[in-house]
Amino acid sequence: MELFYVVVFGGLAAVVATLELSKTSKDRINTSPAFNSFKNNYLVVYSLMMGTDSNPDLIFIFLAQISRKL
Repeated sequence: MELFYVVVFGGLAAVVATLELSKTSKDRINTSPAFNSFKNNYLVVYSLMMGTDSNPDLIFIFLAQISRKL
């Protein structure tokens, strides 16, 4: 049964990767560099929040370092 889920997940991941890589320039949305920066920072912070759910000290250290850069 576990093999079934691995095959389904792998197949769906291949379909999504194919669809993403087959986009042309007219299919993509042009966004500002400020928005791209915000998006990337948001994804990093969100990933850290989800990945360090059991260790909030790491989140505090990361956020303190970001505030120093601003």
